Amino acid sequence: MKIRSMHDAVQIIGRAVGVSELAANATGAFELVFFDQLPVYFQIVGDTEVEVQLRLGDDGARLNEDLMQAMLAANLDLRQGRLAVEPGGDRVVYCGRVNIAQEDERSLVSSVMAIIREGADWRLQRFNALMGTVAASQSTAHVMSETLLRV
Repeated sequence: MKIRSMHDAVQIIGRAVGVSELAANATGAFELVFFDQLPVYFQIVGDTEVEVQLRLGDDGARLNEDLMQAMLAANLDLRQGRLAVEPGGDRVVYCGRVNIAQEDERSLVSSVMAIIREGADWRLQRFNALMGTVAASQSTAHVMSETLLRV
């Protein structure tokens, strides 16, 4: 059965996680927290899309050109969503969108959960590894240029 409205989509997502009455706020946003430690933010976009977003890193993560390039490269391998920067700030997020016009109840829940699973992997492991790789390449590049200058 096709989903008729964004209100219905929000209710379907709520019921899937055991919330009998879920509603978006005035700006079209709502939040669900999984396992008491994994906040997932939802934003209604227009009449047919829901964006699912997980914040990555801590508030002090330094967003620089090297990290942004690494994020763009990582996006090529992502299946469900993308790494991005929260509008108006420098908070890195993993996010994906679901078009409810193309979904039924079962596929909506499956699509949302796929985004959450991949985003949780990035939140819990992969983003810190990406930042570590960026930091290591920066320090190695510095050492290599100094070494080459001494020759």
